[in-house]
Amino acid sequence: MDDLISTVICINVIAMILTILATCSRVGRRVFIVHAFSWHDAFITIAAINALVTSLLQMYGTGYGLGQHMKNIEPKAMPKLLKIIFSSTFPYYICNWAVKHALLLFYAEISFARSHRILMYIMHFVAFGFGLSSILVTVFQCTPVRKAWQLELDGHCINFIIFSYINASIMVITDLVLYIMPVVFTRNLQLRRAQRIGLNCMFGMGILVLSASVMRLHTVHMLAQDADFSYRFANAMIWAVIENHLAIIVACAPSIKSIVMLVFPHIASSFRRTMSRLTTSSKDVSSVSVREIINVDIEMGDKSKTEEIGLVSQR
Repeated sequence: MDDLISTVICINVIAMILTILATCSRVGRRVFIVHAFSWHDAFITIAAINALVTSLLQMYGTGYGLGQHMKNIEPKAMPKLLKIIFSSTFPYYICNWAVKHALLLFYAEISFARSHRILMYIMHFVAFGFGLSSILVTVFQCTPVRKAWQLELDGHCINFIIFSYINASIMVITDLVLYIMPVVFTRNLQLRRAQRIGLNCMFGMGILVLSASVMRLHTVHMLAQDADFSYRFANAMIWAVIENHLAIIVACAPSIKSIVMLVFPHIASSFRRTMSRLTTSSKDVSSVSVREIINVDIEMGDKSKTEEIGLVSQR
């Protein structure tokens, strides 16, 4: 098997470019068009920064053997590689944690039912506890801590493979719940058919994130079956990067749509004509204003604008 160095670099570069574009679209739209910057926007920004740091560390790690087969790595390079891997896990977990809280805060703006709020609070608690515990376990996986990258030191470490299994499994479950929640929450929203289709399609993209989580779990299994750590771990981290960057892009999807419709008005008109065929609305679709684009965008920064397009949940 060839090494994964070029794959690691290529995927991370593409993911970084897409995340930067998606985040800039979201922040730019929120600041300059909607004139509101909410907590969920802040969390997505935090997630994007940490996703970029994770990618940079992975690419840096390829210079010390990440993605190569163990037999091709010089022994003196292993401590540095293990230290880079150790360091890269923190921004990865922070990114995952921030995306989850951002989505939950966004859900709070489209649903006000008491049962939904309770579920959101529970998921906030789970996301925070899961993220914090993952970071703490990673930091203190070895005693002393330095033994995580200096294997010759006396001491002991937890079984990293078992931890990875448990961590990846919990992540799959939490992702599944998070991306099912909006479908359940919007059943009672007062939406036109086209808006409901758009909302469900947007969160249906979450299936891609969930698929990446499942693939990461599979690569953890492969890591447990193969002693070629540097190669197998790189494969696992490729899917971890895809998972986090995709989650950010999905969270920014409404803003990306709005910016595209502003920059390319003919696409906006075609989009609205297509959507009009799915509804009984007779609204003229020949022109699109900034206000119209904002009003059809369900990612609102305050309750008043959400109510303008009828996104008020049945209490």
